[in-house]
Amino acid sequence: MHLRLGLTILIAVAGYSYADTIVFPDGATMDGEVREVNANCFELVVGDKSIQFARTEIASIEKNDKRGDAAKPLVLPQVKQWEAEMERNTGLDADQREKFLLLVDAMRKATDPGERQKIESEILAMSKTVDLVKFIKASYDTSSLGRKMVLLAILNMLDPQTALPYLKDGMTVNNAHFRAFALGLYGHILRESNNLDNEAVTFMTRGLIDSDADVQLAAGNALAESGSKIATPVLLAKLDAADPRVQNAANRALAQIWSVDAASISGDPKAYWQEHWNANQSGVDSPLDPEKLEPLVDKDAPLEDAHH
Repeated sequence: MHLRLGLTILIAVAGYSYADTIVFPDGATMDGEVREVNANCFELVVGDKSIQFARTEIASIEKNDKRGDAAKPLVLPQVKQWEAEMERNTGLDADQREKFLLLVDAMRKATDPGERQKIESEILAMSKTVDLVKFIKASYDTSSLGRKMVLLAILNMLDPQTALPYLKDGMTVNNAHFRAFALGLYGHILRESNNLDNEAVTFMTRGLIDSDADVQLAAGNALAESGSKIATPVLLAKLDAADPRVQNAANRALAQIWSVDAASISGDPKAYWQEHWNANQSGVDSPLDPEKLEPLVDKDAPLEDAHH
């Protein structure tokens, strides 16, 4: 196999050869049989493997009798250094990274609940032997939005509190599908950990004034789980939403927050909840004003593609 470092593979031309050590500008070295391909190119041969370098990529060639180890793969020292750095940064070696990312991509494509559960079980088993949380944190920023969604779902399984800042950032991404996903999971984790405060509720409530109905729907469902009454005025406003799904989500959220059986409400839900709020708002500290809330995403922000 011929490996390259920014070079075009060249057909070897008969020239002289000798056992040497190639020294690179960064001090790294490689041993083997050095052959001059032409005036601008050298080839390093170790057993049946070879790699070519431009003359400008080599600092010097030291003449000796070192012919390299033919039993080992021929790998650039720069690649070895990169691999070592990746393992330090992510906690996983190359095989472990490949295995985990295959599971991540399989989980992303899985549509059958049983298949997805099987993949999740494999990931949980793997997490007992390697630090997957460290890997997710190290690789998250360079992942596509689609892969990020799966990484966040896995992080929720392994360490929900670590997922929170990533989810909060995700709620401000200009991709409605990703924003709705992040908002829903963010609210779920906070409720499960009993860690909801007014700041978090305010952040989620901003999703109700999002330009996308699916994000509004996710916000309504998350607020229902929160049980926080400070969002009541904004939920009241959403009873007039253009999308009936958002209207229903706002009605369900109000019923859950105020411990009212939604099925028992007769007549106009907006009139019922307005009357209910008028009678009870004095007992709610710092209710949110829908007129003062800012959307999660600036309307002029560039759209982010889930595949990149």
